[in-house]
Amino acid sequence: MPATRTDQTREQKRGELVRAARRLFFADGFDSTTVAAIGQECGVASNVVYWYFDSKDHLFVAALEDFLDLRLAAAGQSQELDLAATLSRFVGDLMQARHLIAVVHDRSHHSEVVAEFHNRVHATYNSLLGEALTSRGVALHDRPLVVEALVTAIEALIMHGAPSAHAEEMISFLVESLVSAGSTRDPGKQGT
Repeated sequence: MPATRTDQTREQKRGELVRAARRLFFADGFDSTTVAAIGQECGVASNVVYWYFDSKDHLFVAALEDFLDLRLAAAGQSQELDLAATLSRFVGDLMQARHLIAVVHDRSHHSEVVAEFHNRVHATYNSLLGEALTSRGVALHDRPLVVEALVTAIEALIMHGAPSAHAEEMISFLVESLVSAGSTRDPGKQGT
């Protein structure tokens, strides 16, 4: 059934609010960005924003989902070529959001919607990374360990703001080492 004009307008306005929120959250941070400022950027009062989003946290999550969807689409297109290069570009993109990722970690203790987003993001990344590693010969029994090691390293690089060249070098080293180890390790010798 085709969308009505009202549905299209509602979806367009929601998208406009998400894009404005993303711009303001990135420019000014979470704490300094108000729902009123987001509404003003779109030419509406703050109460109109609440017609579309239950809270500032809901709008924050929608803005981050929008940002990450764009990054995931780009990463998915290049993933088959070179996993280390794809991860390096992805980390570079996430460096732009480092201050907001810190907010996600903090707010996830206080906001159910942010905690759910955080868990969903980790599950998505773990799944995508696991699939990429399996296609590169990492044994199924080692996959969770290799994924956890890479995700931990990537989060540390992002949160500590590692210089781009250093991050690329470290990711390349980790991917080569962990893929190699995960392809050759004997499952009977785990933990020894």
